Amino acid sequence: MDLFHELKKFKKIDPDPAYVRRSREMILSSIPEDPVLSPWRILVHSVQFGSAVTLAVVLLMLVLGGFSAWRFLSPFKLSSLDPASLKAEAQAIDIQIQLTKINYEEAQKAAARKAEPAAVPAKAASAPAASDSQASTSQTSSIEDVLQQLAQ
Repeated sequence: MDLFHELKKFKKIDPDPAYVRRSREMILSSIPEDPVLSPWRILVHSVQFGSAVTLAVVLLMLVLGGFSAWRFLSPFKLSSLDPASLKAEAQAIDIQIQLTKINYEEAQKAAARKAEPAAVPAKAASAPAASDSQASTSQTSSIEDVLQQLAQ
């Protein structure tokens, strides 16, 4: 009960009259006057409001509709967001990587063949040339075979 008694004492406290007068003058002097409505100020406020509403609508569409709304609203086809084209592009990159790997392995084999010492008699010099041409045709056919396997 002592707390209630103390709180009732606070109701009876009056501020100093000089403080009341000074604070009332400060409050009344700080009230802004009516702003002058110029056409420039009206234009700026309308542009700000319009841009804020437009931005809010765009963000709301992105949040609610996601990127699927782009198909209906955009006059341009965004191929970078099309799932079918993304899948086809990923497959093409995979094929290019595999072809590069095959070309790299063939280059390594050719470099290994060139690095081997050529201890071949003069008579048999024409035989390796024939075998090289056969090897190149077998390499060409092996590339074609690999491409066929990749296409399947």
